[in-house]
Amino acid sequence: YIGLVCFLLLLSFSSCIDETFTNNNETESTFISIRGIGVQGNTHLGTDPDDYIVETLRVLAFDKTTKDIVTNVRYTASEGDIIRHTINPGTYDFVFLANEPANIPVLNQLKSISNYCDLDNIAYPERFFTSDQIIPMKQEIKQVTVLSNGQGARLSDNTEVTILQLALCSNSHNHLPGILLDHKLHKLVCN
Repeated sequence: YIGLVCFLLLLSFSSCIDETFTNNNETESTFISIRGIGVQGNTHLGTDPDDYIVETLRVLAFDKTTKDIVTNVRYTASEGDIIRHTINPGTYDFVFLANEPANIPVLNQLKSISNYCDLDNIAYPERFFTSDQIIPMKQEIKQVTVLSNGQGARLSDNTEVTILQLALCSNSHNHLPGILLDHKLHKLVCN
């Protein structure tokens, strides 16, 4: 009996997707395709592919003007390399967080983001930046215009793409651009 209860608890904690949507009332046919889960070594030629493994990816879309959150969704590698992210057509600033720590306080903070500057209040414990951990990574792409009916996106330089290809990064100091070491905490910084 205890084994069954433990199994059910484990199953409930291993959800494949963590979704938070706001201001998203249109049909599911409106989406943007994003490639970024799996081994990203092909976007960082000449590097060790193990340094660019992406097991989870949180997609944060912010209203370009108000900086309020529009979508906040966490995907896992089991969903495949190309993500079909539901979002209304419009222009957004995107933040992509890969391999977020399995730390309940951090996960709760990430789930409760309501504005871009809330990123200032999120700190990753230093222990998640060691060589035995999958490296957390971040990428930000501003002024992305999502086209209707899954037709892709227009980037800030007016380039149109059908799939948004991520090039998530970390650096040799085991922390991310935009994440600083502060009293044994790595902190996301609002730019």
